[in-house]
Amino acid sequence: MKITEVKKINNYTNKLDNDYIKYLENNDVWWITKNRLYINLDNSSDKDIKKILFRLSDMDCNNKSNKTLYLNFNLYETLMKFDHEVYVGELPFDYLKMFSKGKKCGVIESASF
Repeated sequence: MKITEVKKINNYTNKLDNDYIKYLENNDVWWITKNRLYINLDNSSDKDIKKILFRLSDMDCNNKSNKTLYLNFNLYETLMKFDHEVYVGELPFDYLKMFSKGKKCGVIESASF
């Protein structure tokens, strides 16, 4: 998956509705190893997903963050409807320099088909 940082959040065209995005967020698992982001996605919608907007913050999700980045994931292989997959992509910045170690928050903000 190709990951790019997004400075301005634009509304995705062909966006999945909010219920499906909430499902994606509640059922995803993500982790970072050696500056690569891994995300396990489960698509319960009846649409194939091609792109994800992901918010990464320097605090756990229950606290207000000082540093937040929005990342656009162009999936190298479309996530087919009613399927799941683990995607891997190199982060476009040095993760440990930017965020250091510790608990972080990652949230799926949007997805498009």
